[in-house]
Amino acid sequence: LLKNFRRRSPSSREGWGYVSNLDLFFTSIYNFYYHRGILPIICNGIVELVSLFFTLWLSVLLFAYVDWSALTTCRDEDTCRAYLGDYFIEHPFAKSSAWNFIVRVYFILFFGYGCLSIASFVTTVGDALEAKDFYENELGISSRRLGGGAVEWDDIVCKIIKLQESGEYRVAIHGQDLNALVVAQRVLRKENFIIAFFNCGILDLRIPLPWPFGVNGHSKGQYLSTNLEWSLHLCVLSYMFNHKYQVRPSFLDESSLKRRFIFCGIAQAVFMPFLLLFMILHFLLLNIYDWRSTKDYMGPRQWSQIARWTFREFNELPHTFERRLAPSYEAADSYLSLFTQNSIITSIGRVIVYISGSLLASLFLLAAIDDSILLHVKVGKWNLLWYVGMLGIAFSVGKSLLPNAEIHKPQFHKNYFADMNSALHRVASHTHHFPDTWKNRAWKRQTHQEFTSMFLYKSQLFIIEVLSVIFAPLVLCVSLPKSASRICSFVRQIKIDQPGMGEICGYSTFDFDMFTDENWEGKGELKSSNGDNDFRSSESIHSGISFFHNSRPKARQGKMEKSFFGFKAAHPTWRCSSSGQTLVDRLEVYHREQKAALAKERQHHIEAAAKQLEMLLLIEKQHRGVNELNGDKDNDNHFVGIEKEVGHDDVCTNDERDSGADSGGGGVHTAKKYDDVRQHARFQGLVARHNQPEFSPLMTLPLIQTLSRSSHRVGDLSNQGLSTELQRILSHSSFDMPSMFNVSADSVLCDTEMMYSRLDQYHAAEQEHCLGGEE
Repeated sequence: LLKNFRRRSPSSREGWGYVSNLDLFFTSIYNFYYHRGILPIICNGIVELVSLFFTLWLSVLLFAYVDWSALTTCRDEDTCRAYLGDYFIEHPFAKSSAWNFIVRVYFILFFGYGCLSIASFVTTVGDALEAKDFYENELGISSRRLGGGAVEWDDIVCKIIKLQESGEYRVAIHGQDLNALVVAQRVLRKENFIIAFFNCGILDLRIPLPWPFGVNGHSKGQYLSTNLEWSLHLCVLSYMFNHKYQVRPSFLDESSLKRRFIFCGIAQAVFMPFLLLFMILHFLLLNIYDWRSTKDYMGPRQWSQIARWTFREFNELPHTFERRLAPSYEAADSYLSLFTQNSIITSIGRVIVYISGSLLASLFLLAAIDDSILLHVKVGKWNLLWYVGMLGIAFSVGKSLLPNAEIHKPQFHKNYFADMNSALHRVASHTHHFPDTWKNRAWKRQTHQEFTSMFLYKSQLFIIEVLSVIFAPLVLCVSLPKSASRICSFVRQIKIDQPGMGEICGYSTFDFDMFTDENWEGKGELKSSNGDNDFRSSESIHSGISFFHNSRPKARQGKMEKSFFGFKAAHPTWRCSSSGQTLVDRLEVYHREQKAALAKERQHHIEAAAKQLEMLLLIEKQHRGVNELNGDKDNDNHFVGIEKEVGHDDVCTNDERDSGADSGGGGVHTAKKYDDVRQHARFQGLVARHNQPEFSPLMTLPLIQTLSRSSHRVGDLSNQGLSTELQRILSHSSFDMPSMFNVSADSVLCDTEMMYSRLDQYHAAEQEHCLGGEE
C-alpha cells in the first residue's frame, strides 16, 4: 500500500516514458478522462465507501441491536415505550444463537470487503494522480477543460500519438505503430471477448428448471446479474491471460474451466444468504424515498445487462457506448407506449381506478373533517391511514392498465402498425440491434415480448438480481460447465497474436478478410427465432456450416461491420486497413448507384409535374375563351391557379405569388357547362376556389427550377406547390433513403446513426440480390 501513496511522475529520460504495462497505462489514462478529472474519482470513491460502511452499520443495528419483539407490541401510548433507546438490546451477542452467528459472519465478510475496497480506492487514486501529471505536463490539458467536456477522447489519443511520433514522450511498443485502434484494443482487451461471447451465443445463462417450470430442463430466457457477471470475469477473463497477455495454455483446458465454474458456484451458494440481506437492504435504502415521493413503484425502464452486452460493439469505449445508447431510452418508451392491453384488462383497470379513486376521495373527505379519524378509526385490524396507502397502490396499478390517452385518443383511429414499425426503427438506429424476426413485425406480440425482455422496469431488474443470487449457483454448477468446451474452442479460434501487444480478440482487429460476416451479406442463411441472445449447441459450433467458415467463427448480425463504422466515426483520423477500406469503397459505390437512381426517378416526377402544369395552362386558355364567348364576368367562377408561393421574386409578381395549384397543380370551373373540361384534364383532388387571381404561365418555370434544386432532398416537398398525391409518391419513392453523408476514402464518418441505417440498407440489398441469384 505504501508505494501507492508515492506519486511517480511520468517524466521521461531521453523522451522515453516509464511505462511497464501499457494496458494499465492506457486504462488509467482513459479512466481519468471518463471520470473527467481526479476530483470526481476521489468523490465517487468516498461516496461508495461511505455507502458501504453505513449500510453495513445500519444492517447490523437492525439485525442484532433492535428489539423487534418489543416494537411489534407498540399499539398506543400505553403499550409503547417513551424513548427509542428503550428498544435497543445492550449486549446482543452475549448469548449464542444461529441468528447471531449469521450476523457475525455477515459483518466479518462485508467488513473485509470494505477493507479491500479501501485498498482498491487508494490504488485508484494513485493511478489518477499519475494520470493527472501526464495530462497536465505532457498533454497540456487541465482538469477544468476535461471536466467541462472541451476535450474529446480522440483529441487525447491524437496528442499521445503525436508525442510518440515526435519522440517527446515515447512508450515502448515493439513491432507495432501506436494508433487509436491499438489504444482501444488494449483498454478493452477483455471486454471484447465478452462482446464476442454474447454476439455468437457462446454462454448458456439459462436457469436449470424441471418440468413444468422450464422447457427442456431450462428456463426460456437467459439471465445475467451483477454477481453472475462478476463470476464470469473471475472464472474466464481474469484467468485468460498471463503477464505477457498471451492466452494461458491451461485456460484452453475445458476441465479446468469447469472446475472454476463449479467452485465459484459453491462459493455463491455459501455466501448467498449474506448477499441477499445486503442487496435487499441496500436497494430499499436507495429507492424507498423515491417510491414515497414519486409513487412510481415500478421505476423507469432500463436496458438489462444482457441487452447492454448485446448492443455494445467491438472497441467501443464506455463513454461512446453511453452516448450512443442515451437517446434509445426515449425511443424505446415511445415504441412501447403504442401498445395497449386487451379490452378485458383495460376494463379491469377502469374498474380498479374508479373504485379505488372513489374510496380515496371518501377517506380524504374524512381527513378534511379531522385528521385523527384516519389514525384512530379502524376497519378490521388496521386504521384508515393504512387503507389510504393500499388504495393509492391499487389506483396506480389500475392506471398502468389503461392506455395512454395522449397517444391512443378515442375520437379517431390511425394506423398504429406503421407507427410501431417506424418507432422500432428509431430504437434500432441507436442500439444497432435489429434481428430479422423484428423487421416489419414490430406490431407482433412476439416482437413486443422479446423487446420488453431486454427493456425492463427498475423493480423488475432488482427482482432479477435477487433471483440471480438464488439461482446463480445452479447456473455456475450446471449450465456454464456445459459451455466450457464451447468457450475454450471459441477463444482458441478467434484469438489473434499481435506483435508487441499479445493476443486479442480477432473481431477487434476489423480484419474483414478473416472475420467478415458472410451470412449478413446474403451468402448464407442463419436465422434464429430467439433473436441474438440464443446460445448455440455444440453441433452448430463444430459443424462448420453457416457459423464457421475456414475454421474462423464469424460475427453475427454484422456486428464487426457496425463496430468498424462506429469506431471510424469516433476516430475520424484513424487510417483503416485495406479490408476496411474495401468495405468503405463498396458502400461508396452503392451510395452513388442509389443516388443516381433516386435522381433519375425524381427527374421523371419533375417532368410529370411540368406536363401537369402545361395541361393546366391549356385548361385556363379554354376557360378564358369560353368566358369571352359567353360574356361571363363573374369573378366567383374564375379558374383557381397555383396557390403556393415558390419564392422567386425576380419572376413572380405579387399577384402571382398568391396564385398556385391546390392539391394537384390547378383548379376547375365549378359550373356544369365546364365539366367536360375538368374530365378532360383527369385530375383528382382538385377543389374549387373563389375570388383567386388567375393562373400565370410564369409559374411553370420557377416551379421546375425549384424542384430541380430540391431533387436531392427527401421528404421536404410541402412547399413546392405539388399535389398531395404527388408529394406522397415523391416522399415514398422506391429508391427513397435517408439523406446521408458521402463515405469516401478520406471522408469523416460523423453520424453513426445514419451510417448504421445506410449499412443495414446496403446489406439488405446485398441479401436480396444474392437470394435472387440463387433462385
